[in-house]
Amino acid sequence: MTVLHDDSLDADRAVSCRVHEGLRSHSKAGPVELGNYYHTHLTLGFWPSQSALAAALAVSPGHVSRCIAISGLPKPVVDAFGGSDHVSFRLGRKLLEMSQRLGTDEICRRAKAAKVLKLVSPSDVLRLLDSGSAPAPQNPQLWVSVERGAKTLRIQGPDAEKLISHIDALERAIRACLINLQDQQKIANMFANLPSGVGDGDKTFETSSPGIRRKRRKR
Repeated sequence: MTVLHDDSLDADRAVSCRVHEGLRSHSKAGPVELGNYYHTHLTLGFWPSQSALAAALAVSPGHVSRCIAISGLPKPVVDAFGGSDHVSFRLGRKLLEMSQRLGTDEICRRAKAAKVLKLVSPSDVLRLLDSGSAPAPQNPQLWVSVERGAKTLRIQGPDAEKLISHIDALERAIRACLINLQDQQKIANMFANLPSGVGDGDKTFETSSPGIRRKRRKR
C-alpha cells in the first residue's frame, strides 16, 4: 500500500470524495466501476480500511465490500454480458455465486463459449454459465413487414436483437434468396415460352433447379 504524506492526504481525499459523488449521482456507475474505484483508492492509501472509506464517502461498508467483490469478477465473464456497464448488483451477486461454485477456470471457459455462440440475451448467457450447455432452440419471436412502397423490409420483435451480431450473414442470405428467386423465374419463363407440342409423347422435361421441377406429358 502506498503511504501518502499528511500535507497531501487531505487534498487527495477531498478530490476523491468529489469524484465519487459524480460517479454515484451523474454517471450512475455500476458495481464494477465503483468497485475498481474503491479498490484503487484503498491501494493508494487514501483510507486505511474499507470501513474508513465507507464512512468518508457516506456509503455502507457492505456496499463497498460488494462492489469490490463484483469488480473482481474475471474479465471474460463480464465481457460475456457486453461489458461492465451491463453488470448490475443483482447480476453481479449471481455471477459471484457461480464463480465460487464452479471455479475461475470453468466459469471463464463457459463465458468464452457464450461469446463464440454470440449469445445476446443475459438469460441465455446465465443459463450457459450455470449449466455448461447452450440454451435449447426456441421459436423466435420475430415479425417481418414491408414499408415505404415495398422498398424497406423491417424486422422487429423481442428476439430481433439476436440478429444484430449476424447482420452480414443475414444480408448475404437475403441476397442469395433473391438470386435464387430470379433464377427460378427465368426457368419458369423458359418453359412457359416453349413452342406448342414440345414434350409430346412419353418424353419428360425437368429443370435442374431444386426449387422448380416442371414436367410436360402428353395428355
